[in-house]
This record gives sequence, structure tokens and C-alpha cells, in this order.
Amino acid sequence: MHIIIGYYLSPLKIVEAVCPAVLLAGPPFCSTMTTSGSGVLPSVLIPGAQKCGSTALAHYLAQHPGCTISKPKEPSFFSRLGNLDDMEAYSACFRDAQPGTVSFEASTGYLFEPYVPPRIARGLLPLQPNLKIVVVLRRPVDRAISAFLHLRKRMDDRRGMTEALGGFPSQPDDVFAEESRRLADALAVGLIDVERYRPRYDDYLWQFRYVGNSWYVEFLRRYIELFGRERLHVVFQEDLRADTTTAMQTVAAFLGLPPYEGGVLQAEQINPTLLLPGTNVFRRSPRGPVGAIVRRFPSHILPRFGRQDGGGLADNAAALRDIRSSLDAALSQQYEQLSGVIGRDVAEIWS
Repeated sequence: MHIIIGYYLSPLKIVEAVCPAVLLAGPPFCSTMTTSGSGVLPSVLIPGAQKCGSTALAHYLAQHPGCTISKPKEPSFFSRLGNLDDMEAYSACFRDAQPGTVSFEASTGYLFEPYVPPRIARGLLPLQPNLKIVVVLRRPVDRAISAFLHLRKRMDDRRGMTEALGGFPSQPDDVFAEESRRLADALAVGLIDVERYRPRYDDYLWQFRYVGNSWYVEFLRRYIELFGRERLHVVFQEDLRADTTTAMQTVAAFLGLPPYEGGVLQAEQINPTLLLPGTNVFRRSPRGPVGAIVRRFPSHILPRFGRQDGGGLADNAAALRDIRSSLDAALSQQYEQLSGVIGRDVAEIWS
């Protein structure tokens, strides 16, 4: 029961015990205290990419009468090696599955954690030989910036945006090496807090690799090498937003499901990165009790206060433009390879 005990004995749980508002946010794992499983395991995985629309994709897929989503949406089961000893606990996440439906989960670390695909191949594939994988992507530079803002919103990364994402060299390998150096330096001086990630992931730093995680081509190749191209379907966030119905009908067809009933699916803005007005993400966030409260702020309450153009983004438009231009120049160098892997011209989508 590693996925349970690691959470219930964590400092986060102690904080939640004395702060009911935080408890509303819910635990990050399959938080049942019983080992009783459902006997059901997922036949579909959405491994990310994080901050690319995986929550929206899962939301739309869960609306199909032939699908059942896990509880929670992100069990992150394969992110800890010890979890593989208890597949019954994993099946407990699918306790609500109806007979004959497709069960799925959407743990966004699975795409970026290099040890996860082999664990899936070893632990799940023999039990679900028809396993399929649906990945959602967005323009890489947009994902990198959104991922930083996501952790900055949580106060897990206290660096300013330019400090974390600005001034990178032009060659991808140099960019990744520089990002690793910056990450190590920030961790050493306490600008990064990994408390909420350490119990959940073997690689508890993966979320902080904003630029490296936006080099999609290597991650897709890893899955294709293990599972084959025929098991993998790629969705683009841009398509989900422009024509939700067509994008999801294509996903349904890939999964062998009948078309969605009732015609048009309404596009919704789901899980946006909202920033508190009056803050400035281009400056380091301060330590202290206010930061501690914000770090524990339930994400489902934040939309009442946060704004997508908050955090000083509008006031620092020139700096943001420079960061985007620098990152885009490096990350767009994967486009030709990525188009070959996916079978679609990504430069046309992300132009």
C-alpha cells in the first residue's frame, strides 16, 4: 500500500489535518484505506503531456457513455516502483467502472518519466494486451511557460520567470544542460520546494524541467519503441479548442467506441493556469506565512480570485515576448522529427 501510506504520513497530510480548507483539495493518490480492488484495470492511458490539455481530454472522454475515468484522474501508480507490487490497489481506482465500458486514467507524469513506459509494459500490458495510449500536445513554448506558471502559482518554484526561462542558448542540448544547472542551483538555495512531489514520484523533479519536457519527440519515440505506433494516438490542444467534436470523435474511433451521441460537444476552458492579481511572476516570490498559505490553496477555489492575465504578465509583455522567442527558436528544432513520428506537419499547427 505504498501509494496510500506515503501520503497519509506526509507533512502535507498533517497540514491538512489542521486546515480543513486544504483538505477540500483532496489527496493525490487512490486514497481508499482498503486494499479491496475492483478487478478492473485501464485499457487506455492518457500519459500527458502536462499543461497541454490532458484534463480537458479526460473530461471530454469521460462524457462518452462507453468510458469510465479513474478516481482520482491521476493515480500516478507507475510513478513509484513499489506500487507495482499492489495492482489490486490500482484497480481500486476503477471501482466505479461499469461492465463493458473502457476504463482510463490520465497521469500527466507518465510521458516525461523515463522509467514509466517499461513499468507499464511489464505491469499492465500483460493484463491488458489491447492497451491504447492517447497523448495530447500543444505548441512546445506555450507548454513550457504554462508549466512554469503552474508551479509558480503553487509557490513550489519561487524563481522569477526570466530567472527560470530566460536567456537560454540556441541549441537544444545546450538548453537542456543549462536548465539542469539552473534547477540544481535553485534546489540548493531553497527556491524550489519538492515536498508535495517526493512521496509521489521516483523522479520528483520532473515537473520542474519546463523546457526539457517540451521536447516531445523523444518521449513519443520511447512509447512507440515499447508499444508500437498503432497503439498511440496524438491529439493537439489546438484541435480540441478549434473543433472539440471532431477531435473527440476521432479519439472515440481510435478506441473502438461508437460516435458520441447528441452531436456537438461544447468546448470548455478546463484547468486554466490562473494567477493572483497583484503578484509578479517576473520577481522571486517571498518566503513567509503568506507564501505557505498560497502553496496550500485548494486549486478548485483559486478560480474565484485568479486570472489568466494576472501575475504581472500584461505589465511585462516585452520580457515575456523575449522569453517566448528564445524558447521557440530552440524547441521548434524538433518539428521536422516530430512531424515524421506523428505523421502530421506540426509546423503548420503551431505556426
